[in-house]
Order: sequence, then structure tokens, then C-alpha cells
Amino acid sequence: MSILLQHFFAIGGFQGILLFCLLSIGSQNTKANRILGVWCLFLGLFFWGILLHIQNELNILSIFIGWSLYLPASYGALLYLYCRQAITDRAFVFSDLLHAIPVLSCYLLNFDILFSSADAKLAWATAPSDGTASFSLSNWIIYLQAFVYLGFSFRMVSRYQQQAKNTLSDFNPEIFRWIWALLVLALTVWSFKVVSSSHRLYFLSITSDLIIIFLIYGVALAQWRNPKLFKIDKIEEIDPTNSVQKEKMTVPEPSYQNSGALDGEYKR
Repeated sequence: MSILLQHFFAIGGFQGILLFCLLSIGSQNTKANRILGVWCLFLGLFFWGILLHIQNELNILSIFIGWSLYLPASYGALLYLYCRQAITDRAFVFSDLLHAIPVLSCYLLNFDILFSSADAKLAWATAPSDGTASFSLSNWIIYLQAFVYLGFSFRMVSRYQQQAKNTLSDFNPEIFRWIWALLVLALTVWSFKVVSSSHRLYFLSITSDLIIIFLIYGVALAQWRNPKLFKIDKIEEIDPTNSVQKEKMTVPEPSYQNSGALDGEYKR
């Protein structure tokens, strides 16, 4: 790996930790902020983990090899939860813990290497390839969860957009355009990852890393400056099981309360 890329991952890791602190500390941060903060934390740890995996000599940090490798198995669930909370800010429920199954499965499948000695981890990380069934299955889980949750996210956002059109007369349609752009770019990132992995096109993997850093960290900064960036007032009052609303909620005048905040974040 080139020195330039190593600096890129080191800076990306530091920015992820910093954004996690900004989005998690303080009463002004919403649930969507904190979910995005956890996502930034996992991204930062993953990028720092890449630097650990390319080390050829044993050092004090070698014991942490492998622990960040499976964090991408949580990215799909974090994207889904972020979109949901950014739009509705609804309360978490106990069943939301089920979204941790993919990432926990990866760690359970590889607990033997995760709890092995630093010497064994270094030998594993520097080996030409890992053909174990648990490692291969974990990679399948990482890619599968990404596209499954992208499907969930597309369906959820589409449903909320249609319900907002049918029931709310004062919401800003630009909000959904930004969310759709986020989802399409996430789909692009994972598509690049799949192609680069199957055809060994390393430049596509680096390109996808660049996209996700600028995408997620950019959204994180905008979300930190305006915690209600994508929030749609009254959307949580809509029955999520009712796809067709016959009567629109009436308001005196459309005010587009979120339009200035949303547009301002990307014009500054």
C-alpha cells in the first residue's frame, strides 16, 4: 500500500472518531445524530484496522488485528436506522437489537482468531490468503446484509415519501431527493466493492472508500450543524401500515420549514 493511501486511511480514522464525539455528546444531538456518530466511529476504526493489517512486524497494537475487519457488517443496518430516524425521530424498540445480528454473526464465526495471540494474528494477517470457511462466510454476510438493507431502506423511504405526499401539504420534497441521493451513492459503493472483490480490481475498492468517506463524513458534518436536517414534521403521526391516505392534513399556508436549513448546509 502506498504512503499516500496510508495517510488517507489514518486521517479518515481520526475524522471518524472526531465526528463520533461531535454527534454523540450534547443534548442537542438527536437519535439520528447518534446513529450516524456510531457509523462514523465504525468507519474510523475500520480504516485504522487496515493500517494494522498491513504491518509486517509485531507491535503493541497487533493484539487488535481482526477486531475492526467485520465492522462493515453493520453498515447496512446503520444506513437503514439512520434514514428512519432522520425522517421520523421515532423511539427505538427492543426489536431494533435484531439489526445487530449480521455483525455479531461475523464475530462469532471468527472468535478463534479474534481471541488468539498477537503472534498468531500477525501470521494470519500477513498470510497470502485465508481460505477458511468462517472467513469466506463472513465476507458473504457483509455483502449480503448491505444489499438486503439497501432494499429495506429503498422501500421504507419510498413508503414515507408517498405517505408524505398524500397526507402532508407543507413538507419539503427536496428532503427526499437528498435521501435518495444518499441511498444511490451507498448502492454505488457496495456495487464497486462487489466488482472489485470478484474481479480483483483494486482501484474500484479504493474509489468506493473515497466515496464513502466523503459521503458519510459530509452528511455527518451537515447533520451535526443541523440535527433536524432531514426531519419531516408530523410524519411520525402517519400510520406506517396505511399506504393510501384519502385526506390530506390541512394547514393554513405551506411554510417549507426545513428548506432553508437543508439548502443552507450545502450552500455554505
